Amino acid sequence: MTQIFYKLVDTLLTELSYANDSAVYPLAYTLDILSYACNKVLSHLGLDIIFEVRYENADSTFVNFKTLTLLLANFILLAAEVTDSHIIYASVEEDIDGDVIFRFPLTVKKSHAMIPLGGTGSFTELLPGRSVDLFFFEKICKSSSYHFDFTLNPKEKENLRMRLYTPISHRLVLHEVDPFRYEDAIRLIDRLAGRLLSEIEEM
Repeated sequence: MTQIFYKLVDTLLTELSYANDSAVYPLAYTLDILSYACNKVLSHLGLDIIFEVRYENADSTFVNFKTLTLLLANFILLAAEVTDSHIIYASVEEDIDGDVIFRFPLTVKKSHAMIPLGGTGSFTELLPGRSVDLFFFEKICKSSSYHFDFTLNPKEKENLRMRLYTPISHRLVLHEVDPFRYEDAIRLIDRLAGRLLSEIEEM
């Protein structure tokens, strides 16, 4: 199911923004689209992904839809693989510079990791090799002004806490048209999820 989810996200991004790698889209709608994709696929694993949005004006704050969705999809796949919990939370907050912070508190099974904190360079010590393409992850963070860090504290129940600092994007003109409609994204997810899940059932 996690492979289907990633394939769904990859195809979704290809079809929605194939001609525009920097599609600027509202934060609230970006999270709604990703949540909908999670529910269509990962619910079959008994997983609930919940974004707790504490960011004011999330519906009028813009982000790079493609980059953020790719990174969050990797976070969600990682969380699904390393935790025993059936509910994965991600809080969405504002930092002092006005950028967006995603916080992922997780209880991970690999509690013997020796690195207590760090960024993308030391993240590999905590993860199963197939969870995240770390070369891609580090490269896209550096090239797109994202910042990632984590802390691991075996004494706490939620022993792994990850943070992703996400820059705000700005529209070039005040009345710039959205690159796609929210309703189109939802219909596309329904179509893709139905096709991918039926392929699994036929195997």
